[in-house]
Amino acid sequence: MNIFKRWLMKKQKPIHGLLRFDFVSSFPYVCWTSTWQSDEEFPQGFCYKILSGRNERSGMIEAVLVRDLRDGSKEELLRFEAPQEQFSPETNIIPDLESRLSIRFTRIDLSAVRTCEELEERAPALGWEKTLLSH
Repeated sequence: MNIFKRWLMKKQKPIHGLLRFDFVSSFPYVCWTSTWQSDEEFPQGFCYKILSGRNERSGMIEAVLVRDLRDGSKEELLRFEAPQEQFSPETNIIPDLESRLSIRFTRIDLSAVRTCEELEERAPALGWEKTLLSH
């Protein structure tokens, strides 16, 4: 199952996944996806994703670091929260992973998304299939 299908939640019909958005007070924020790489532990390949959502009431950002494998399995490696003004994976987590694993991250800003439909509309431009985000 595509990680973004599980990541998304509509008000009336939640999809259980890594992050939940009600599009009332919690919304997508920024995510990063890495290039694919392989090593001795994962010879078929892996990539990393940092997914985040913002809670407008509390001002907190919730983020999760996930390792995706070529077979479609996913492993949650780290979950953390930070105030929006202190949220900066680009200053610590991302440089460390890029250096250690010879990968590069691409940043995808979803902070202007206000509805599930807007996220679905942005999906093709982000390289995600719109149909995978549908419910």
